[in-house]
Formats: sequence, structure tokens, C-alpha cells
Amino acid sequence: MRGLALAMLVSAGAALHAPAGWTDAGDAPAEALLELAFFLKLPAAGTAALEAELLARSDPSSRAYGAGWLSNEQAHAMVAPPASAVEAIEDWLRTRAPGTEPARRTPNGDIITATLSVSAAEALLGVDYRAYTHAASNTSVVRCLEKIALPPAIADVVAIVGPTTRFPPRSAAAPRAPHATGRIAERRSA
Repeated sequence: MRGLALAMLVSAGAALHAPAGWTDAGDAPAEALLELAFFLKLPAAGTAALEAELLARSDPSSRAYGAGWLSNEQAHAMVAPPASAVEAIEDWLRTRAPGTEPARRTPNGDIITATLSVSAAEALLGVDYRAYTHAASNTSVVRCLEKIALPPAIADVVAIVGPTTRFPPRSAAAPRAPHATGRIAERRSA
């Protein structure tokens, strides 16, 4: 695809093949709903400043020691991705997946989620989503096992997109839920 950067955006331990015990059950239902999560890159300066602030406030030899802890709002503000990155993701989702309304799930906007059909997710990311089953735990998930395609401006601000290649650990898998609503269910035991 012209003008697209290929990017492998996966969590540690992910592979381009299904782990042992997982079986490819065929194409994921095109109209089933999938919740995609876009984890934005955090600003290096902000994470370094937050770390320095926390270390200073917990070091008895520091002037900041005993000054109290940062509020959640203060900590989130220090590591929030730039507003331009959040806007870029949201605009891209609205443009490339019409009818999809992004929703911020975290206070600082570093994870943006969107619920869309499997076919829309495939078109958005340039991949083929497949259904996988794990017989021993009676678990079903939808994953893609190929590199995703993102425009360069989006690839520059996104660290991870999921679900893509990472499978749930077998020990955390629970029986699969019925697909009555058309939403792809992934269950894990507590």
C-alpha cells in the first residue's frame, strides 16, 4: 500500500503464529464487533520528569521529601500524550472507519478504544482477523497474525494496537460466552 508504514505493534511475548493449543477456526465473522485499543506512546520527557519527581519525594535526603505525593491528575498530566497525537488517532478513526466513535478510556488519553466490525478493523489495519479456539479451556478469541499497516503519522504516535497477535494465557482462559449480541466475547477467569 502506497503511503503506509508497516509496523509491528505487539506486546512482549507475541508471535506471528498461534501458540500451542490454539486452533485456527476460520475467518472471524465480518459483522462481529471488535474493540480495538490504541496505546499511544508516552512522552519521554514527561515519563522522566515523573520518575524524577517520585524519586525526589521519596528520598529522605531530598528537599522535596515529605512534600506529599502527586495527585492522579498531576501524574496523568505529566505523562499525557500530546493533544495532537490523540486528535490524529481520533480523526483517522472517524475518517477510515466511518460511524466509529473513539472513546478515551484513560484519564490522560494514552489509550483510545473504538468498537467496530471485524471487516472494518481488517480494512483499517490491513490485516485478516481469524477466529481461534482453545479446546482445553473452551475459549474463543479473534486475532490477526500479520503485521498491521498504519499511516506514518499514526505509526509515529502509537506504541501498541490490540487485539492483534497476543493470545490470552491458557491459565487465564475461561469458558467462551455465547455470541448472542454479535460481539466477540473473550472471557478470563478471576
